[in-house]
Amino acid sequence: MSKKIVKYIYRGKEHIEKCDKAAERVFKDRSENELVRFNSLKKHSPKGRKRYLADDSKDLYPLGIENRNLIRQIKQVRPGWFMPPHIGPKTLSRIFGLICECSNLEYGKDLIGPEWD
Repeated sequence: MSKKIVKYIYRGKEHIEKCDKAAERVFKDRSENELVRFNSLKKHSPKGRKRYLADDSKDLYPLGIENRNLIRQIKQVRPGWFMPPHIGPKTLSRIFGLICECSNLEYGKDLIGPEWD
């Protein structure tokens, strides 16, 4: 089981918090123009595969019935945008990478981490 507390640096400030709070903090800072770019991520996710950010909660767990408990716990992090529950450090790394890919952030410079022991 992975630890849920991570250390990361976002825009020059160090944060130590739970993985889901880290993902929410960085994602909520995105502009509307940046969010439009997240829509293009759907074409990069193979059909039937889990996604890490979605504008439709059904897209997070496409197999639905097998993940009924997780579906009930999905978080809407801002209007029309959803994240999976129980984010761990590996998932957070992927989310940070996606955020940088779709934003004006450079991974390793503007957003560094996450680190965990």
